[in-house]
Amino acid sequence: MDSLQKAKHLIEALPKTARIIELAGPTPPGNEFLETNKIRLVAKPLITNRENPVLFYGLPPYPKKLPVDEIADIHHLRYTDVDMFLCSYLTWFNDHRYNSKTLFKRWIATLHYKLRYVQSRSNPHISLFRETAKALKPKGLLLVEGLRNDDFAIAKKCGFTVVYKDEDDTALFQRS
Repeated sequence: MDSLQKAKHLIEALPKTARIIELAGPTPPGNEFLETNKIRLVAKPLITNRENPVLFYGLPPYPKKLPVDEIADIHHLRYTDVDMFLCSYLTWFNDHRYNSKTLFKRWIATLHYKLRYVQSRSNPHISLFRETAKALKPKGLLLVEGLRNDDFAIAKKCGFTVVYKDEDDTALFQRS
């Protein structure tokens, strides 16, 4: 069984009562990996973001305000016993503005990321792996689109193993 087939099997083998949560959603066009590979989730994901409604940017007719099911901050998740998390194209830094006031914060976020400092709350990618590792059940799944190369070392440091990685920027991780 190749890694894609293993990923598909793990996702589709989740129980019908699985607790699936999309972080930093919603992803309006849907999860590309799931759609491209014709993988169906067994349960409807709970859509979360740090604000409700969330302003989604993209091609016209965006920006558009979209509702979420629940407010959740990726830097401090309060979930437990989750079967699977989904996250697509999480921003790399918390503040979309670029000015002299955010320059130091961006520098700290970059430093923490390069040092793989998993306790950092300045970089959403670090928080994603740290917080989901705490919230997932043993052998729970994390599907991420929009990864950077250093994300894999951070994921490993947080207790994840890679089940599947594609040529682009998507991977399925399993909590060890």
